[in-house]
Amino acid sequence: MKRFFIPLLFLVLVLASHFSALGQATKYFNSWGISIGGGINFPYTDVKEAQPSPDLSADFLIQPFRSVQIAAGLHIGSLTSTNEGDSGPKIRFNTTYLAPTIVVRLFPFALSPNKSENHFISLASGLHVGAGASILNTNVSANRLWSKDYGSYGDFTASHLVYLAELGYQYPLAKIGEYSQLLLMAQFRLNFAQDDKVDGYMPLPEGSSANDAYNTLSVGVAWTW
Repeated sequence: MKRFFIPLLFLVLVLASHFSALGQATKYFNSWGISIGGGINFPYTDVKEAQPSPDLSADFLIQPFRSVQIAAGLHIGSLTSTNEGDSGPKIRFNTTYLAPTIVVRLFPFALSPNKSENHFISLASGLHVGAGASILNTNVSANRLWSKDYGSYGDFTASHLVYLAELGYQYPLAKIGEYSQLLLMAQFRLNFAQDDKVDGYMPLPEGSSANDAYNTLSVGVAWTW
């Protein structure tokens, strides 16, 4: 279900953004920017004892309309989990990754004609939802298990298609000159890999477990002009 939901959400956001922007021709302003951020990943894989791990990002921002922002950039980080209880095999992995990513964001309240007059709408205009995709290029280090039941891959490198959904907020910290400003950014992102090998394990028979996923909670700053 997830493999169809995320692309559909992405398509709906793009179409909604396109038609909303066309209907708001007076709001066209063509903003550009760059952002950097850092956060924490929480993996959800076949290895159940998830451990928080870091994520760093840098993005180039294009905002052709007040209600639409496109972020294209690079994420670098890791995913880690262990399962080393008293019984059963010792299962653990550490996956480092480099992931080019693109996200389309929609700011629903930015379309309000009363934004400058209503304080609540002005604050809410920084709220956004987004959808996108990334190519997760991974270097996996996993404890090798020889039982075929665990589908153990050991240490290997691979690339994975990941669909993502995002909820976030951008708050203007300071204005720099007439058009430029500094923004504080916070976001929560759901990342759905389209395979079950991000953690180095794929329990058999193939398809008996869900694809790997991870959540990312992050903060950052952006400079727009």
